[in-house]
Amino acid sequence: MTAHVWILFPGLIRAVLDYYDYLWENRKGFDENRLLKDLPPSLQAELSLSLKRDLIAKVPFFHDADDKLIRDIAGRLQPIIYTPDDSIFKEGDQADCMYFVGKGLIEISQHGTHLVTIGDGSFLGEIALLHDRPRTASAKAKGYCDLYKLNC
Repeated sequence: MTAHVWILFPGLIRAVLDYYDYLWENRKGFDENRLLKDLPPSLQAELSLSLKRDLIAKVPFFHDADDKLIRDIAGRLQPIIYTPDDSIFKEGDQADCMYFVGKGLIEISQHGTHLVTIGDGSFLGEIALLHDRPRTASAKAKGYCDLYKLNC
């Protein structure tokens, strides 16, 4: 990288380097999407279910779901990383997905007022999705967050 890039965009360069440090420290270079893509469908389904079953089981409305539905949900969950202070969604946004928190802290606020901070093993965004209405609150990453996104 040339010196002028460092001078012109030091904050951006630092953010990119911090992101790759986070990936290395927390995932050891492991890319779940790439690993799953290289496997045959039957192994994709088994590995995906093994990696995500515990997260799915924490959502109350999936407690009584049959194994076929849980397997389908696990296969649809897409890993996504949010960096510190990223907006995950904003109050009033139309809901098209929900999230499962693998690792990290997320601040939930409404009308600019902090309501709660949630973390590992939590889920969010399900209310607006289930009721097909705009988001009732905003969600913001408090640090690096490893989430799984479930699109509707």
